[in-house]
Amino acid sequence: MRHIFGWSFGFPYAFFLQVIWAIGVCMLALAALVWLPRLTVLVIGVVIIAGHNLLDPLSADQLGMVRTFLHDGGPVIVGGTPIGLFAYPVLPWIGVIALGYGLGGVFTEAPEKRNRTIFLLGLGMLALFVVLRVTMIYGDPAFATGPEGAWRDWRDQSTPGAAVMVFLDVQKYPPSLQYTLVTLGIMFAMWPVFSRLRGPVASVLTTFGAVPFFFYLVHIYLIHVLAIAANAAVGRNVDGLFDYMINVFIAPEKLEGLGFSLGWVYLAWVVVLALLYPVCRYWQLLKARRRDWWLSYL
Repeated sequence: MRHIFGWSFGFPYAFFLQVIWAIGVCMLALAALVWLPRLTVLVIGVVIIAGHNLLDPLSADQLGMVRTFLHDGGPVIVGGTPIGLFAYPVLPWIGVIALGYGLGGVFTEAPEKRNRTIFLLGLGMLALFVVLRVTMIYGDPAFATGPEGAWRDWRDQSTPGAAVMVFLDVQKYPPSLQYTLVTLGIMFAMWPVFSRLRGPVASVLTTFGAVPFFFYLVHIYLIHVLAIAANAAVGRNVDGLFDYMINVFIAPEKLEGLGFSLGWVYLAWVVVLALLYPVCRYWQLLKARRRDWWLSYL
């Protein structure tokens, strides 16, 4: 619950079921799936990833809260009052974790064979993404919603730049088939490069990768504090950034006028990483030299 306070900076706060919640549900699902043959788990993962967008045309009324929990995400409303948010619907992510488990054997192969297999898999995923995106026949919810999704048709944009931006604008909440193909495809295609990294770059990436949960928790508080400080520094009213999660639902007008252009956002991203690196490095070394039971949770 501490990370929810980090998003909100206020009490009471709506429950916010996001990354950690989705990972937990996926781990429970995988705890059952591991009793099946690895190839079977791989097939289940592929079927979920490739097929969950078939649920897109169904209305929320047909499945109710079950659909919100599994596929759509969205606010949890009780008695007409929003009490929380399913930010990460879990069904597609169960598919992703099953895919990862099913491919686990590939990562234990000899380096040359492993790199070649993962690289070719990445190229195949990217090729399928391009085919689906060019034809717009399947794999992104906006294409299943009729006129409401027409603005996301990259072919209808007025400029080439806008067309490229919309072409790459795939839905993450929930992760569409196209989102999964392009994101995992890029990472798999770049795997041979990452596997050969040495020196300072590899050290920095290894540090962040060694303490992901610690990084996640600390970065929420840091970016929230920096957002308040930056907006206040330019003379904006930052009251809406306290009780933030409640304001998102019931008082969005308090958040109007906040935020910065994309260039400043990228600068903030770099600053946050720079500030977090020494803290994460310290935590990485602490976990390496100590075996306190509570350190395993961070």
